[in-house]
Amino acid sequence: MWDANFAAEPENKPSIRLKTLLHAFRRDRSGTTAIEFAVLIFPFLLLIFSVIEICVSFMGQQLLSDATDRIARQLRTGELKATDVAGGNLHDLICDRLAIFVPSGCPELTANLQTYPSYSIVPKSDIIDAAGRLRGGDIVDPGGPGSINQLNVLYRWPLLTDIMRRQMNSTGDGKLPLFATNTWQNEPFPGE
Repeated sequence: MWDANFAAEPENKPSIRLKTLLHAFRRDRSGTTAIEFAVLIFPFLLLIFSVIEICVSFMGQQLLSDATDRIARQLRTGELKATDVAGGNLHDLICDRLAIFVPSGCPELTANLQTYPSYSIVPKSDIIDAAGRLRGGDIVDPGGPGSINQLNVLYRWPLLTDIMRRQMNSTGDGKLPLFATNTWQNEPFPGE
C-alpha cells in the first residue's frame, strides 16, 4: 500500500516543526520578565543616578552659598579681621564649612576677596573664565571699616554620571563650577 501523503510528508515536516516551535515560543512567557528587566535596568539606573547627582550637586551649591554668606557676614561685622583671613586662612575657613561634602583640604576650592572704592566698579559678570576658574585666582584683600568688598567662591564639583557630565559640563573636564558671591559694605567696626 502506497500512500501519496506519506511521500509528501518529509517536505512539509520542517515547516510544520518551525510553525509549532514559533507558536510555542510566542506562548511561553517564562523569560519575558528577565528580558524586560535586562532591557530596562540600564536606563532606569542611569536616571536614578542622574537624579541623585543633581540633588547632591544642588546640596553642594547650597552649602557653598551658605559658607560664603557666613564668612561675608563675619567680615562685614568685623568678627573676622584682615589677619584672620590672610594667606590661606580664607580658604581654610570656607573649606571647614564644606568639609562634610568635599575631600579633605578642598583641592578644587578657589576664593578671592577684594576691596573696591565704589559699587560701580565691582565686577558683575565675567568673574569665571571659560575654563571654569575664578579670574584673578586666590586673592585676599579685605578692606577695613566702611570699605566695599566682594567675596567670590568657586568649587569645581566633579560630575560622576556620564549623562550629567555631557549635559551640565561647560568646561570639558568633567567638573561643574559651583559658584557663590557676596558683595557688601563693611560696618564701621573698630579698626585693627
